Amino acid sequence: IANAAKRIVMMEWISVSVKIPNHNHDVLVWAKNELTSWAGVYTYNQDNWGIIGVTHWMPLPPPPPK
Repeated sequence: IANAAKRIVMMEWISVSVKIPNHNHDVLVWAKNELTSWAGVYTYNQDNWGIIGVTHWMPLPPPPPK
């Protein structure tokens, strides 16, 4: 359990009105429209998410240990 606790990374959502991620990096995003909301992994490229309605994002966590 102690080793698992060391691997826990606290992640917080970042508002796109406060900061945007670096270009060409996959990030976890939260998006919503008038019908639904969802989370998914997207890449921010050339000032564009490729989807509409992104309100927040966060870096992806590190991959699981081998």
